[in-house]
Amino acid sequence: MGVTHYIGYPPGRSQLFSEKEFAETEERGLVTDFKDLKKAVREIAVISGAGLPAVILQIAHPGVGRGVGRHSNFAYRGNDKEEAAVKDFVNKKHVRVNDNATAKTYDAFDVDLQLWVAATLYYTYVAMYEDIFGLLKPNVADRVYQQFSVMGTALQVPLHKWPKDCAAFKVYWDDIVKNTLRITPEAQGVTNDLFSPVKYMLFWLKPLVWATGPLHRAAAIGQLPESVLREFGLKSTKGPKRLNKTLMVTTRAIYPLIPLPLRTMQKDYYLWLMRRKMAKWQAL
Repeated sequence: MGVTHYIGYPPGRSQLFSEKEFAETEERGLVTDFKDLKKAVREIAVISGAGLPAVILQIAHPGVGRGVGRHSNFAYRGNDKEEAAVKDFVNKKHVRVNDNATAKTYDAFDVDLQLWVAATLYYTYVAMYEDIFGLLKPNVADRVYQQFSVMGTALQVPLHKWPKDCAAFKVYWDDIVKNTLRITPEAQGVTNDLFSPVKYMLFWLKPLVWATGPLHRAAAIGQLPESVLREFGLKSTKGPKRLNKTLMVTTRAIYPLIPLPLRTMQKDYYLWLMRRKMAKWQAL
């Protein structure tokens, strides 16, 4: 896909699509302010609960696993101008994320790999949101699905690569999980670090990590497909299952009662941090 053109879309239309994709944005209903998407991803419980499973699913893809294991350290979305700047920054970083000079087994500009990364975000974020707040109404679920295409098109994925609807996405997802995912040594190493991050933490954060680690592990295991759990050697035993069930029952009962500003605090912090870094990039 070529460079995205910012072509003066009408108010409320996303500006993340090329001129060739303009008609498809209308067909898919991408003419809103993406309020349904923003609502689904703003919650601290969703971000916290979906993040780890999403990363594990991403690196379970051999191409992503190799690239992440050899090049990445992890890290988020603002308005259209900010997203364009982030896209440019990420693309420059991705230029170096490949082994094209040797084995040619991964490349950060591989559209299919970027599509998988976007797909894992949709899968885990919506699943976590519905676990807490209940199933989305069919028309809302469809809008959220279509709007999640921005996670891919903001990088290099042409809009037509995003499966047409929720049913098509399920076919795509099941096929990748069944026929493509397998664990590389790099992915296994990253997963071990994700489940045991204490050695990377400031000393005063370590007690918190020790205390909450089992909850994060149980929540992640509860969201991952059985085939992925087997690949990573993660056991979905009665203990983690009970812990995850207790965690979700408690979250459903208490979390929606928390004032919204507190529930979106993590998202607001990420945006503040991103804007601060953007200011530094632009000042260079």
